[in-house]
Amino acid sequence: MFDTVRIKAENIVVESIILDTLDAKVTTFLDKSTGVITDVYTFPCNQIPHVKYNSTTFVLEVELSIPKFLFGENISLLTLKDIDAFFTMLSHQLRNELRVDIDRSEWKVKRIDVCWNFNVGSKVTDYLSQLSLMKYPRKDTVTYNQTETVIWRNNSSRIMFYDKEKERRRKDAPSSAIHQANENGGLPLRPRNEGLLYRQASITFAH
Repeated sequence: MFDTVRIKAENIVVESIILDTLDAKVTTFLDKSTGVITDVYTFPCNQIPHVKYNSTTFVLEVELSIPKFLFGENISLLTLKDIDAFFTMLSHQLRNELRVDIDRSEWKVKRIDVCWNFNVGSKVTDYLSQLSLMKYPRKDTVTYNQTETVIWRNNSSRIMFYDKEKERRRKDAPSSAIHQANENGGLPLRPRNEGLLYRQASITFAH
């Protein structure tokens, strides 16, 4: 399934009166290639945790987890209908907050995380230990917390396996999420006597 995405749209004009009302961090710099002083606004927008807008190039960029945006958690597997709902909700929120209309065809993908969950019973630690010994061509191997997380990465992509239950408990997942995970054995948060290994592939695109 898809999880976190970073997408951008070009030629999006946000009126200055709207920008002035935002609780945004504003970074001002001199663009050496054009000699133009540029303001970049970074801010949350309703349910969108990260929005970045360049007031000179008129590029709007958002980064968010699709399942968290739709359901408030990322333990639900997405369907094709959910992707349609995502773009509809995204369009509505940006229209309401920034007064801009962006068609889904205008978005370009800069990064996408593709994820899946593997039910391995009580052997999550064993699987992670064995995975940490594997080598990928042209990728560096990185492990964290005694192989609780295993990552193969280079400049353009990353493949990661980790224990979803431990990750969720560190973030104090709500009881509703734990209950949902217990009802769905194939979801990222595993019940006490189950085991789920979470695989995430992160791909970054050059634009």
